[in-house]
Amino acid sequence: MTSWKYADQCADTSIKRPAVNVHDDGNTITFRIFITEADFWTATVSKNAVRQVMLETKELMPKIAGYQLIHGDHAEIRFILDPKTPMVLNPQGTNAGNAPATPVAVTDFMWSMEYVAPKGVPYSAFIGEENAYSSVDRLIATRDREAEQESSPDQPPIHQFELKMSPETKARLLDSAVKKSEATGYKQPYKTFSDNCVTSAFDLIDEAIRYNKPYQMSLVHDVLEDPDKSMAKALEQRGLGPSPLATLNEELSHAQEPCQR
Repeated sequence: MTSWKYADQCADTSIKRPAVNVHDDGNTITFRIFITEADFWTATVSKNAVRQVMLETKELMPKIAGYQLIHGDHAEIRFILDPKTPMVLNPQGTNAGNAPATPVAVTDFMWSMEYVAPKGVPYSAFIGEENAYSSVDRLIATRDREAEQESSPDQPPIHQFELKMSPETKARLLDSAVKKSEATGYKQPYKTFSDNCVTSAFDLIDEAIRYNKPYQMSLVHDVLEDPDKSMAKALEQRGLGPSPLATLNEELSHAQEPCQR
């Protein structure tokens, strides 16, 4: 760790790793460290395969006496690919000796910036602005990311906002997400109000749409009020919609149980 608080301790990177060995041939990107099925894979994806992009948000702060007095959202970017041109995965690391007969295909995954700390150290919003944590940008299958977050029966809903983007903009966003993951590695600090998952998600979006007014956190709108409203307003200002969809929890539940109503 490079932060002052945990400078003498090793960071837990067992499941939090960035993309590495990124190769861009103009139309496709190949990189190592795509996460699915509790392992790491080498991925190849076409930039023009992105069919749908969503901003995902989830409340992280616990309720106090049954009331949501303060807020703290996590934000991720979800990519859905054309089924005809999926991301192709090949084994690496511990699964390299168990190569499937045909390559694994993925059409639904996320970019997610997360804090990194020594094993067992939970995130604290109160020390998060003190350069206590590092960060990592992960690329992970959506179902795997959702499974990680299902820690309790009263799991907060993961809200989804579809972003209205041209095919060219979607391609740029995917390109930037993969390359930023490798470029930043573990070098970027994770801070509660200034360098976090929300600001980084908007940085990627703004780079893709070529918008030059950075998203800034607001104590009133992002902590004391509903941050979803603040993010939705910011997306509207950027001409991206957004279009609210069913929560990810509902979507995956219905996909697993299609006959239930």
